[in-house]
Amino acid sequence: MTAQTREKELERRRTLLQAAATGDGLAQQELEREYHVRVYSSTELEDMYERSLSDDLPSHNDCDPDEFM
Repeated sequence: MTAQTREKELERRRTLLQAAATGDGLAQQELEREYHVRVYSSTELEDMYERSLSDDLPSHNDCDPDEFM
């Protein structure tokens, strides 16, 4: 791979990462497909954080141990 080709590829990745971080769904899909990377926007991260604090998620105490055997 030549230096020029490598630089173009790096610039393409940078552009995709920036777009995905702002919530561009197409950029997120392309990163997942091409590079097997998932990039979350700040809004998605906030939503995940809020859900992690809610009581709607099951805790390990709510699970029946026999359920996993």
